[in-house]
Amino acid sequence: MDENHHVILVTSQGRRHNDRCATARKRSKTTPPSWFKRRCRGPGALYNIGNLLALLSGVIVQIGGVWGQSNVSVAIRENLIGSPASVWLTGSMLIFLISGELYHRSWQRRGGPDPRLIQLGDLVSGIAAVALTVALVWLGDAAIALFAGLLLAGGKLGSAVLPTFDLPRQGLAERVFRSTVLASRVPSIIALAVTIVRGGDAPQEVILSAIIILCFFLWLWADLLLLWNGRVVLMDRNNSER
Repeated sequence: MDENHHVILVTSQGRRHNDRCATARKRSKTTPPSWFKRRCRGPGALYNIGNLLALLSGVIVQIGGVWGQSNVSVAIRENLIGSPASVWLTGSMLIFLISGELYHRSWQRRGGPDPRLIQLGDLVSGIAAVALTVALVWLGDAAIALFAGLLLAGGKLGSAVLPTFDLPRQGLAERVFRSTVLASRVPSIIALAVTIVRGGDAPQEVILSAIIILCFFLWLWADLLLLWNGRVVLMDRNNSER
């Protein structure tokens, strides 16, 4: 009798343990991810981390360069809107932040990224790329700026416009546009690396170049996510995907 009772007790304890494990697994599947995890999901997070890092690092380096010599608020204003080039550069970063948010929201949909939001993000990002190109041409290195800017703007705007046309091998065309965006990062990374190797005109320039290279690699990672997961959806045929 004692042995049977012991067996029944052990069995019931084992069942309760299994039930608790199953309940915990079910809760882990049904509990929505935290705000931080949602914000870090998809290419939008990578784009905007890079965008904010690039925007803030320029301000911080500018403040460090004038610390003790000039007014900090004046330095911030000069960095953000002190010249036509600064205005274009700051404006492009703000527009890029909007496109990053669109990419982020596209990745929040259950069942996979939302192609419509990706398309809208591409359009906004293409507009930002045009503004960035103008800023970089104004700042100097016009040849590199035009080459990289046209590749970036062309790749983004091409990806945005592509769903309005029903073309053969449309998936291949999209990969070409996405790859063009990837290629646009290379000249800028090389130019920044050369600045670091040569030592730059000041330590701040070397530090800023290294930070911007990190931003470019974040943007490259986001570009790859779009290349791997993007889908062309015809605007006038909601159910037609390629």
